[in-house]
Amino acid sequence: MRWVVGNLDRQFRLLLVIPAVVILMLQVQSALAQDDDYTYAGVDLNYSNLDALGVTYNPITVRAKLGVVLLPDIVPLFAFETQFGVDIADDTNTINGQPVSLGINYYVGFYARASYEFADVASVYGLLGLSAAQLYGNVILLGGDTETGLSFGLGATFNLPFDIDGSIEVMQLVNGDYFDIYMASIGASYK
Repeated sequence: MRWVVGNLDRQFRLLLVIPAVVILMLQVQSALAQDDDYTYAGVDLNYSNLDALGVTYNPITVRAKLGVVLLPDIVPLFAFETQFGVDIADDTNTINGQPVSLGINYYVGFYARASYEFADVASVYGLLGLSAAQLYGNVILLGGDTETGLSFGLGATFNLPFDIDGSIEVMQLVNGDYFDIYMASIGASYK
C-alpha cells in the first residue's frame, strides 16, 4: 500500500511539474526565436510499449520537447530536438500469480531531426539520437532500472491555425539489455 500512496503523490507532483516545464520551454523558445520557423516547443501524449521481465506493459507518458534549427539559411529542414517525458499511468500484469506494476519514471533524449515539407501544409520527419529511460514499479529489475542507447523514430506534422502544428510519431526510445521501450504519440507544437 505504501507504494500506491507514494505513486499517487508522484502523480500529483507531475501535474505541477509538467505545466512548469511547458511554460519554461515556451519562454526559452520565444527567447531563442528570431523567426517563427527556427524554434518550436511542444507537448505529446505517448502510448508506450514496454517489454520487461518477459512481459509487455503499456504505460502512458507525457513528453515536453524543444527544437531549434541552428542553420536556417543553410539547412532549413534540419533541427536539433530535446525531449523530456514522465509517466502519468503505469501498467500492471500478473507474473507467477503476483501483480507486477511497471511504469516509466522518466526519459530524456537528444535527437537530430530531418524534415520534408509538403506545400506548407504538412511535413514528415525522422529522428535519430540518444535516449535514457528509468523505470519504477513494485519489483526489482535484475539488470537495473535504467537503460541508455540509440533511438530513432518517424513522424508527421500538420499545420493548424495560430502557429500550432499537430503531430503523430512512432519511436524506438530504448532497445536495451533489460528492457525495451517503443512509443506512439500524438501532440502539438508551437512554432
